Amino acid sequence: MPQIKLPDGYDGTVLSYVISFSNTFTSHQQLKGCLDSTAENIDQARDLIGKPLGLFACITAEEEAARFFYLCLKKRGYELPRYDKLTSHQNKARIVIWATVFERYYFDVFDSVFSGNYVKLRLEGRRVRLSFHGIMFKRYAVEIPNVLQTTHADGRPKEQTDVDVERPVIAKMLEAVLKDNFEHTKNVPAIIESLANRRNKSLYGDPRKKPVLSNVEMVSHFESNCAAIIMMGYLIFQDDNIWPSVQVVCEELGKLLE
Repeated sequence: MPQIKLPDGYDGTVLSYVISFSNTFTSHQQLKGCLDSTAENIDQARDLIGKPLGLFACITAEEEAARFFYLCLKKRGYELPRYDKLTSHQNKARIVIWATVFERYYFDVFDSVFSGNYVKLRLEGRRVRLSFHGIMFKRYAVEIPNVLQTTHADGRPKEQTDVDVERPVIAKMLEAVLKDNFEHTKNVPAIIESLANRRNKSLYGDPRKKPVLSNVEMVSHFESNCAAIIMMGYLIFQDDNIWPSVQVVCEELGKLLE
């Protein structure tokens, strides 16, 4: 993920800065609730290092950030699989995988092309705007106002964006992102089950065998994931367009996680 440019003198965490824009969602209480819950659970986790409940708090924070992103897609009008009610641990795992693969599909492409990358967040009225900045060929500054306009093809030039041309490329790229970020990639149900079990093991079973929140670096790992997922939600929700290629990503990712 590109580095988030913090204001001069800001001494909070990256996640707290990203969530500081949550007041722009006061008229969307369901979305704001997800952001508030993410922040609260990460704060709790910092007081529970070395304990299973600390890991559970981090997992819950990640789930709430993923739910925020999923609901942003839904409220913007994209057609999605039904994960939003989170009535099962498997769906909670799916929604985290969904959000993680989605944001890395867009952000990792940006990272692979440019160096010295960073993201700026700013308010425009009641909207959060993100702009992406980097260096190309070691000397040219580049700004990308909206990574959602990224299109992908198979190397052959085409005169205009055609989602039917993009679809097989998008499907292959999503599989590659999944492989890079999760274990058991030849068996997607195993990925889902592994994440669901991680949650269960932090709550139930033999106390001597429960996984714990090892250290503050582990908290930072979850914080970074949450910040990236939330920023992706900002991008989706604050954009008035429904991008055909984003809809294809939703469809192909849904197939991948069936």
